[in-house]
Amino acid sequence: MIIYNIGIKFLVGHKVTGGSNNGTHGSVNVAPVKGGDPIVLTADHILVSTGRRPYTDKLGAKEIGVAFDDKSRIIINSHF
Repeated sequence: MIIYNIGIKFLVGHKVTGGSNNGTHGSVNVAPVKGGDPIVLTADHILVSTGRRPYTDKLGAKEIGVAFDDKSRIIINSHF
């Protein structure tokens, strides 16, 4: 039996400033957009998602009461 310890952390308000493939793992350099100390994240596998745009037209979500902000993003709580 294989048990994976998967930790997911969302870093909103950050930008990717660099990255590297280190053979057995990868590293990504990130920095807060509004200033602050940069950090280096290291992992076996890395997924970077940038430039996302909400695609909420024609979902019918507004008709069932889903709330949106001024950028057409679904308003969420602390549990997403």
